[in-house]
Amino acid sequence: SRRPPSVRSAAIGSFSPLMNEPMRDYVSRASELLFERRYADAAVLLNNTVGKHLPRLLKMVNQRHLAGLDEHELRQVHFHVKQVLELDVAAYVKQLAHIEVPVLFVNGEIDEYTAVSDVRSMSRHIPNCRFATVQGAGHFLELESRQASELVQALIMKFLTCDAKDVLPRLGQKLSGVPG
Repeated sequence: SRRPPSVRSAAIGSFSPLMNEPMRDYVSRASELLFERRYADAAVLLNNTVGKHLPRLLKMVNQRHLAGLDEHELRQVHFHVKQVLELDVAAYVKQLAHIEVPVLFVNGEIDEYTAVSDVRSMSRHIPNCRFATVQGAGHFLELESRQASELVQALIMKFLTCDAKDVLPRLGQKLSGVPG
């Protein structure tokens, strides 16, 4: 919204302007677990909620990564979680009207944490935005399958390198090929 000259377009994945009930529940529970220093439980929560569509190997990586964070990194994660819970949605949504560059929002069809229906409300705030839905994908989009990765990468590259207003009409609003 500050219009830096180097930003000519933006692609944003798994975003919602609203904190819906599933996301609020996840973030609240994660905050409690982090506060209680129950990091293994926080990793399980991540893998069973927003990460539930991730492959087993990535879930194991999440588990190891959270268990291996040092105290400074854990404080940073907890700070971010608290920050998300305290966001004033009305204040930041008001700033979105100042965005003039083309923006592409990419969300997973089966992501209940950043729901497709919620992100589409951004068209009321950002005049030059487009939307794409990756069929069969959840919150972590390209991390969930090879097909989703290829689709998301192709969509974003086309959006960033082509005339943005021409991209989605050619590709359509939903991208398929991702196993459900």
